[in-house]
Amino acid sequence: MTNLITLADFKGVVPFSTNIGEHLVAPHIADAQEIDFGPLLPAALSTDLAQVRPWPAALETLWTDHLKRLLVLAAARRLLLWHGLHITPSGAESTAAQPITDTQRTQLRADLAAKSTHYQPLALAAIHAAYPPTSTTCGGPRRRRTNGGLTSAAL
Repeated sequence: MTNLITLADFKGVVPFSTNIGEHLVAPHIADAQEIDFGPLLPAALSTDLAQVRPWPAALETLWTDHLKRLLVLAAARRLLLWHGLHITPSGAESTAAQPITDTQRTQLRADLAAKSTHYQPLALAAIHAAYPPTSTTCGGPRRRRTNGGLTSAAL
């Protein structure tokens, strides 16, 4: 599966500039797409997203309003975890004139995790509205009625 987002999609969602190398970002986008984002999606939606654009209007709206932001936040968290030492004030918008510190990187990751926690239920509600879940079972296994208490069996 090809990456659904690029570094240009980070603008407006996370405070990154676009002068970070695409070679640093692409593996983290792929990991976020497969590990963080993939399990949230129903199979039908994953199949629809794998199609070549242009997508149908309903899918495009779902993507731009909910899913794209969630994927960008997951990819940014992964990028900060592994390549935070390579990000300087010219790569991550910072008011300081020195490289981003470990504390700042931890704070940025916590902020991205909080945003992701906020947007995930909204995205899941939109996914379930567009792709209603289908149930294949009518309930759990039936339990045998007992008189309660200890049950013994003959050996």
